[in-house]
Amino acid sequence: MIKISATLAKKVPIEGLAYSSQQYGAAMEIEISDADRPDAIKSRIQELYALLAQTIDEQIGAAQPSLQQVNAGTVNSLPQQRRLNSPAPAATQPQNGNGRRAPYSDVVEVMTDRARLRGLVIRSERYAVMPGALYPTPGTKIELPGARLFGSLDFEPVKGVPFPSGCTPSAGIRNSHDKSFALSILSGARVFICANGVLSAEHVISRKHTSGLDMVESIDKALDAFMDSIRAFQETYTKLNAWRLTKTRAHSLIVDLARGGAFSSSDILPVVQEFENPRHPEFKEPTAWNLYQSATEIMKAQSPARQVEGFKSLNTVLTAHLN
Repeated sequence: MIKISATLAKKVPIEGLAYSSQQYGAAMEIEISDADRPDAIKSRIQELYALLAQTIDEQIGAAQPSLQQVNAGTVNSLPQQRRLNSPAPAATQPQNGNGRRAPYSDVVEVMTDRARLRGLVIRSERYAVMPGALYPTPGTKIELPGARLFGSLDFEPVKGVPFPSGCTPSAGIRNSHDKSFALSILSGARVFICANGVLSAEHVISRKHTSGLDMVESIDKALDAFMDSIRAFQETYTKLNAWRLTKTRAHSLIVDLARGGAFSSSDILPVVQEFENPRHPEFKEPTAWNLYQSATEIMKAQSPARQVEGFKSLNTVLTAHLN
């Protein structure tokens, strides 16, 4: 017997968001007889490809536009806000009624309110709501539209907190109703020139996603950690900006970033080209900071979920090299 494994993926641009896309994929494995004629084998491969392509087209057709870009102060005025206000899917709620999962609007509202109490002035907000799934028993899959939330809050410079010129503090938010990851804040910065994100740390808020006073307390602790992180960001920036890279060292580091999971191996050459010929002249010096910007420029094409993991890997690899 001959075993054939096939994987097909397609990236679709996210409407209204430059350099961003949503990826859809499907995989399948079949066995065919090694006694089959070459033309019969070729026909089966073509059928397999057609089936995978049809599956992906059905995924794309079923998906709803998920990206919501909102400006500070206008969240509640948008019709799309219904997706944040919708309750958590019934399949994700505990059977005994205890510890009800909070809708995303509760998380966003508490997060923004507690941030403002710390003197953080929100400059802009962005949210993406994406589908997920639960697998209650082997072979059983429950589709959950809107099961995963990704967001970012960019803040005005914080008085008394040194921060790199051309950057502003930024917090990422991620939450899920399908238990794929915990509710957490990602601390970092937004670079004005290119709107690239820079991740410095992740602070887990809660693994239960429940509403009530425990959410306020947990978010307060995470925001305290966020404030500590942005106070330390200037030092990280200084180290990366002072680290000058030879071409050989830069190429080696880019390969390490791909191996570490920051981006796929197919993105190695685009990152190299972006580093050596940046589209923004402010990043022309061969420093580790500018290499970071080159990587994140290419990573804009990743889905929100993939970007979070990519940023974490990027940060882990560069921090290890710095130390």
